[in-house]
Amino acid sequence: KADVQVWDYDTLGKNDLIGSVVVDIIPSFNKQIKVELFLQSKKEQPEDHNQSLTNLLQQTQNQKLGKIMFNMIYLSEQEYNKRKEEEQNRKKREEEEKQRKQEELIKKKEADLKKKQELEQKRLEEEQQKQAAEDAKYVKGIVNISNIAVRDLIYSEPGYKADPFVVFKSADQKKQTTIAKETMNYEYKDEYIDLIYDPTKTKEKREVEIEVWDCDITGSNNLIGTASVDIIPSFNKLKKFELFLQPKKSKKDQRKSSKTILTVNQDPQIGKVTFKMIYQDDATWVKQFKEAQQKKKDELINMKKQRIEFFRKKSAEKRNYPKGVVKFSKIAIRNIKKFDITKRTDPYVVLKMGNLKKQTSIARNKTDYDYQKEEYDLVYDPNKMQGETEAEIQVWKYDRFGKNDMIGAARIDIYDSLGKETKIELFLQHKKAKEDGDENEDEDDQMIQVQQIEEDQKEQENEDQESKYVKGVVQISDISVRDLPQMDLIGKTDPYVVFRMGIQEKQTSVAKETLNYDYKDEEFDMLYDKTLMQGKKEVEVEVWDYDSLSKNDLIGIVSFDILPSFNNQIQVELFLQQYNQKANTSTAQTVQNQNTDQKLGKIIFRILYVEEQEWIKFNNEQKQRQKKEKEETQKQMKQESIKKKEEEINLKEERKKKKREENAKYVKGIIKFSKIAVYDLPKMDIKDQADPYVLIRMGEESEQTSIARNSQSHEYLNEEFMIDYDPVKTQVQKEVDVEVWDYDKTGFDDLIGAVSVDV
Repeated sequence: KADVQVWDYDTLGKNDLIGSVVVDIIPSFNKQIKVELFLQSKKEQPEDHNQSLTNLLQQTQNQKLGKIMFNMIYLSEQEYNKRKEEEQNRKKREEEEKQRKQEELIKKKEADLKKKQELEQKRLEEEQQKQAAEDAKYVKGIVNISNIAVRDLIYSEPGYKADPFVVFKSADQKKQTTIAKETMNYEYKDEYIDLIYDPTKTKEKREVEIEVWDCDITGSNNLIGTASVDIIPSFNKLKKFELFLQPKKSKKDQRKSSKTILTVNQDPQIGKVTFKMIYQDDATWVKQFKEAQQKKKDELINMKKQRIEFFRKKSAEKRNYPKGVVKFSKIAIRNIKKFDITKRTDPYVVLKMGNLKKQTSIARNKTDYDYQKEEYDLVYDPNKMQGETEAEIQVWKYDRFGKNDMIGAARIDIYDSLGKETKIELFLQHKKAKEDGDENEDEDDQMIQVQQIEEDQKEQENEDQESKYVKGVVQISDISVRDLPQMDLIGKTDPYVVFRMGIQEKQTSVAKETLNYDYKDEEFDMLYDKTLMQGKKEVEVEVWDYDSLSKNDLIGIVSFDILPSFNNQIQVELFLQQYNQKANTSTAQTVQNQNTDQKLGKIIFRILYVEEQEWIKFNNEQKQRQKKEKEETQKQMKQESIKKKEEEINLKEERKKKKREENAKYVKGIIKFSKIAVYDLPKMDIKDQADPYVLIRMGEESEQTSIARNSQSHEYLNEEFMIDYDPVKTQVQKEVDVEVWDYDKTGFDDLIGAVSVDV
């Protein structure tokens, strides 16, 4: 028989027997049977066979102690060994089959991996060829962006419209539009963005990145959305783009290729940006620039031809000028220049037509005057005028002590006013005053010849001067502003300086709340190339006041010819001048006199203009010097690193030595614990105090006190413990761990607290 017992494990005391069954093994001889019996209370084993059968029958009765189920088989020793041998052979065959399949799988994986590597290598080679072909498309050039607009922008704050501005980025370049006020849709008219694209500096970035921001005057600007577009579709052709703005990309998204970004132009309902873009290589841009210049020149020639043709037609129409009277009325002068040291001008007007002449009254000490109620008639007779069809208007300055001086004159064809009153407004031109009858054609011819010779000499001088402007680099440094005006009602000025040369533009940082500022460590290099300078030879300088609430304000401008700084660094100090909006767009032409203090402050900077080859030589020398300095620095750092490592090694050795000396104090011995007591323990149970006992540990050895029942403080009288201390076994453990526990008879004991004490 087999005696099967079921026990209950008890952590606090002895284990308890739940019940047991007795099973005869004969029924399971050479066959597996399923046994299912009710547990019985443990009784003494029956002495005879009949009593055993009685017990077996009783096990089918339920005594409410549960039941036990299991499978059982009884084998002879020979059968058991046979089956065991068969099982071992089966496992061996299975293991061999498994190993064979595993080897086949490994071979297959190796073949698949090799094939995959070959395919990957082929794919990489194709991608490299494709990439090389793609890279060849991207050449150095200029990206021009125009017709910029934003549409359907979201509200950055509930109830408030955005103040949008658009930022365009390419490599290290960043340019932005003006700020639109409170709008969801806006067109940035007459705003153009030029970005220089150089594939050697862009680190394979081939997109123009676009950001649309909402200007916030009370805090940081808010990014509405972003987009990016490859420049190659607009190569040598103006292409319109309409892109949905995307939320700000995570760093993971930013690592994706631009093609992935472009193919997913989804609408996340935050607005869109539209613009036109053209990407041209340097040669094409220069060619188009020259073509535009040639076209402009041809248009000027055609205009001159048309003018000549017009005058020819006018001459043919002279016979249509009928005899009549030319009437002059409402005569007035404006902005007449003051003469001589007296700063006094007494102007009068002379009206001439052929031999006829009329004169107005004299305006005393006036630069603006209306000759009221003064009207004059001049009779026009084509037979006496000898083909002349123009009236000449002269303005003179009356001089009481000498001859009168002609201020200026102008001519007007009378045919335009035939049969109708016409208002005429003319700018006065310089003209040499002559006495009547002194006009001589020979003298005029001589004057024209002299003028032509002077113009030829001037043109030769310009050509000589032009040859001095060679391709090179202009370096600007030591930038400062002084005595700027206060541009805001509250606070001072936030100035920044913009330097322009041709299509290039450089800008300093923004100085906060100041009228005088030195832009330390800010230097700019700009390339001078005649083909890109559009005929300009100056560095144009603008000083602006940054305004976070509205558009930035232009404080003043100056321009400086770069030639005086050729191979010679000089300091420039100029008064800022007002910008004349009516003048040409060239900054140089708007500055009349840069030595005049217009109370706008001044700009100070150093400038050096160096030929390209000299600049390359200088750069190479600088690189060699930097390389040498870097090598010296690395050598010094290496020496310091070696020294530091030696110090660390010495420090470690010293610590090890101290540790060995400290460990030498701990010798093999016995630790005795006595007079053990606990005080002021916390209440651990809901009703009663704690049932504390103390556990002492040292390495693998431990000792425990008795359990104090329902006690907050207790002295364990006559309880002493001794623990062997061997620093070799404890790995130089220096501390005894002392733990106080609360005994719990119904569950797990609770740790009240612990301390560690150095022996």
